[in-house]
Order: sequence, then structure tokens, then C-alpha cells
Amino acid sequence: MTALTFCLRNDTAIGQDMYVKGTLPELGDNRRDHAVKLAPTSYPLWDEDVYVPKDREFIYRYIVMGPDGGVIRVSEQRKGYSAPGWKDNDCAYTT
Repeated sequence: MTALTFCLRNDTAIGQDMYVKGTLPELGDNRRDHAVKLAPTSYPLWDEDVYVPKDREFIYRYIVMGPDGGVIRVSEQRKGYSAPGWKDNDCAYTT
């Protein structure tokens, strides 16, 4: 297993949270109800480390959910690769 840091800059309304879901079990098997919640460590920067199997390709998306768990917005599909040292480059821009 290797730790991947998922991060992005995104403004949200009060009560909304950011999540990442993807095609790995560690990313919820693409299920919204099992998505990984990101932390607003330095708002509007959201991030979280997730441990995934080494050297695996996967597809993931970011989602914004409201306080009731309803989906407000979903990002475009993205491809990742769990090589050691990989870091999602979304930190460079606002989605």
C-alpha cells in the first residue's frame, strides 16, 4: 500500500463537504455512500491521504455533497496511478 494525497481548491457553501470516490475499494468502489471525505485543512484547500495498492491505475472523481448527503456537483472523471510519490495535481487550480 502507498499513501496518495488527494487535494483541490474549491469554494463550498456552509454545510457542504468535498469527497473523492473512485474505482478502488479504498475510494469507495465508485459508490457515493462510501466516498472518502476530504478535510478543509486550509480552506478553500481540501485534502486527504488515502492508502491504496501500489502501482494500480484507477479512475476517480471529486464530489460536493450537501448536509443531507445529496450530490451538488461532480467533477470530470480523472485517471490516477498509485506510484510512490504520486500527488494529485489539482491543488494548482480551482474547479
